[in-house]
Amino acid sequence: MSPTSTRTWAVVSVIAVLPPPGAKHSVSRAVHRMIGTTLGVGLTALVLLPGPPVAVLILVIALGQFGAEILIGRHYGAALLFVTPLALTVVHLTSPVPVPALLVDRVLETVLGSVIALAIVLLVRARGQLKKRH
Repeated sequence: MSPTSTRTWAVVSVIAVLPPPGAKHSVSRAVHRMIGTTLGVGLTALVLLPGPPVAVLILVIALGQFGAEILIGRHYGAALLFVTPLALTVVHLTSPVPVPALLVDRVLETVLGSVIALAIVLLVRARGQLKKRH
């Protein structure tokens, strides 16, 4: 996998968790992102590792889009169970790379991005608490 595409996952994770840093849901959103993506990667592995035909991959993309649309407003982590297979299947179709590398990179980069965003959120909150005291 190219270094550019793996860095994209980390950047997306930071952006998805970070705004707005003062919001109460930022910490839970980071946790949901890590758990939802990891479970979504597991589902994607079940689909991509056997090497299914393109028609099956297109069906996975359609189901992923439908599930994401239904769940994104209700529960971010659950929506990622659909978003992750959707995104990874599209990536796999457009620029095939070894599936294990694609899956591992997604988990590692998502966790890295979420941890960075979480650290930023916690630092901003701590700074805000210090300002309130003074």
